[in-house]
Formats: sequence, C-alpha cells, structure tokens
Amino acid sequence: MMELYDTFFEALIQNVMSPLEGLNIKVVLVPSAKDAHHHVVFPTPPYKLRKTYPNLQCVGDPSILNIEGLTLGATSTDILLHLSKQECSYGTQGGDRISRLASHLLCQQSFYPLYPPNEDVFIDYELLEQHAGINFIPNILIVPSSLRYFIKYINGCVVINPERITKGYVGGTFCRMEVAPQVSSGSLSDSVVAQIIRI
Repeated sequence: MMELYDTFFEALIQNVMSPLEGLNIKVVLVPSAKDAHHHVVFPTPPYKLRKTYPNLQCVGDPSILNIEGLTLGATSTDILLHLSKQECSYGTQGGDRISRLASHLLCQQSFYPLYPPNEDVFIDYELLEQHAGINFIPNILIVPSSLRYFIKYINGCVVINPERITKGYVGGTFCRMEVAPQVSSGSLSDSVVAQIIRI
C-alpha cells in the first residue's frame, strides 16, 4: 500500500528535526506550490504539521522574517526564471541582466511582479495583495531559481539565488551564509559572508 504524501512528508520532517532536538538551532520551513501534498496556489500558506517542534517555524511562501533585527525575505517560487522569459529590455548594453531581474522585485515591491503569471503559477490575487508585498527593502532576499546561482548586493539588499539543491537525479547547490553583527552604520554587505556550495 502506498504511503500518503502527508505521512511521508511528516516522516521527512521528523528525520530532520530529531537530531536537532535540544540544540540552539532554529529551522524555518518555506512551502512550495509544487509540493504534492500542499495547496497549489501562490501565495502558499504555511504547512500544518500534526507534530510540533519547538525549534521549527513553518511560514508561508513568500515570507519576510525578522531575526534579531535582521530582515530576511524568502520565496520558493522561481520568479527570476519567470521574469527572464517575459522581460523586454532595450538599451541596456553590457548591463547585468540578473541584477536587473532581481531589482524588479525590490523596485516594484512585490515577490511576484509579473502579470499575467507564468503558466505553472496559480495566483490568488487577493492573497497576493495581502501577503506578497515587499513594503521595505529587506537586508537579505533569498530567491531560489533554476537560473545560475549568484550572490549580489542590489539596491541596499543582499540578494541570493542558491539555485536548486537537486537537479533531476544529481546534487545541485545551496548557500551557506554567516551574518556578523553590524558595529557601525556601514553597509550590510560588509557584514555578510556567503558562499554557494555544490553538492
């Protein structure tokens, strides 16, 4: 008999969280509209797990977190790829296309500044207005994409595309990041050390 997706997912979460029990490590879990057991809508609501873990926080997609004064925006939707398929740009010779794509999110103050949406994204526009706005520039913005990985400082924000942790049946890449407390009014980019690591 096949195991239900929900049961399988809960077992995966337990396998991740059990070794972290009692450690001072907080895990933030962002859902995806592509998950087989979750809602196929963007913005995507947080997971509702049967078992709770004290150091696990389930948030929606997208989300902006405040971690001791550091603001971090994150989405699991591949908006950069979707924008790259639709963007028309003229007179930007030698410009940095990836930075320009990422800057659309910050300049248009939206985690999904594309209308109509990509064919595989099902948007609830009422929820989009309520939950997908970027009302201020976060310190860090994580936007995983199938486009090539990058770490860039754009419009006062460290924007990270860690790419995908898996690509088909092989390992992909992820981002390891360390943020030091800011001691002066200098740029946040001076306080962030991040690297893309291939699996």
